[in-house]
Amino acid sequence: MKKNYKGFTLIELIVVIAIIGVLAAILVPAMMGWVRKAAINSANANAKSVFTAAQTVAQEAETAGIAVNATNVQVPAAGGSTTFAAAVQASLNGNGYTWDVTVSSNIVVAAATITNGWAGGYPNQRPNTTTSKGYTLATALTAASNTAGGATAWS
Repeated sequence: MKKNYKGFTLIELIVVIAIIGVLAAILVPAMMGWVRKAAINSANANAKSVFTAAQTVAQEAETAGIAVNATNVQVPAAGGSTTFAAAVQASLNGNGYTWDVTVSSNIVVAAATITNGWAGGYPNQRPNTTTSKGYTLATALTAASNTAGGATAWS
């Protein structure tokens, strides 16, 4: 009488585990690159949001006859007068990132953010081909506002 066993042999299980290991070794580094690119793109998008919010506040101040050249200028707000930075922060609806802008004659020149350690900038966006997280907010703001012959200043 022949017994009918159900299940997998040890060899079959080892082969399947080896195949899964090879696929994981190929896919994990590729996924890590996508995570880095997504983080940088998110930081650049946040910088664009800050840029837009700051430009809106600067234009409202200009309409009220107030010259905005620095972030500590008092600008009109719904509840009275507030600082430029506070008005920009209020229009960003309580974001969770650090930001800074450069303003010259009521025109926002550049904006930069640090989001989860990743820097982003606008109008010169940080390219997502760079790998380092080591930007400070001041460095990111300088890179976002500087160009050299049409090329971005990020390095």
